[in-house]
Amino acid sequence: MIGFKDRNKRPQAVIDISWLEELKGIKETADGIEIGVLTTLTEIANNSIVKDQYGLLATAASRVASPQIRNVGTLGGNLCQDTRCWYYRYGLDCYRAGGNTCYAYTPEGMNREHCLFKADRCVAAPPSDTATASVTLDATMVRAEKDW
Repeated sequence: MIGFKDRNKRPQAVIDISWLEELKGIKETADGIEIGVLTTLTEIANNSIVKDQYGLLATAASRVASPQIRNVGTLGGNLCQDTRCWYYRYGLDCYRAGGNTCYAYTPEGMNREHCLFKADRCVAAPPSDTATASVTLDATMVRAEKDW
C-alpha cells in the first residue's frame, strides 16, 4: 500500500480477496506447518503450534507494528511489502526499477537505512519482519493459481 500512498503505483483495479477462507489458517502437515497468506499476524503470534515449534516466527509476528495492525495485517501482506528505499520509491532509475545504479550504494548515498552487507546490486532491505524469520526457518512459499 505504500506505493498507493506515495502515488507512484496506479493499478487499474484492486481486488479484495479477504473472503477466501482457503487462504486463511494454520495447519500441521507432514513437513511442518502450512500458513495461509490471509492468516493475521496476531493469529500467527498466538498460535500454540507456531509458538512451540517455530518460536522465531511467532516472535517476529508479535513485533510487527501495533496490535491494531497485527489484528488485520496478514502474513502475505507482511511478506510482500515493497522496499522502503526512497530512491526507488521516488522514481529514480535504480537497479530495482530497471536501471544500472544503486543510489544508496554510492559515497553520496544516504544509506543508513539500507543493507550493505554482501550486497548484489540493490542494497534496499525489505521491511518485512516475518520474511527474515521465514528465511531463517528455511520456509518454502507456494504460489497456487486457481480459477475461482
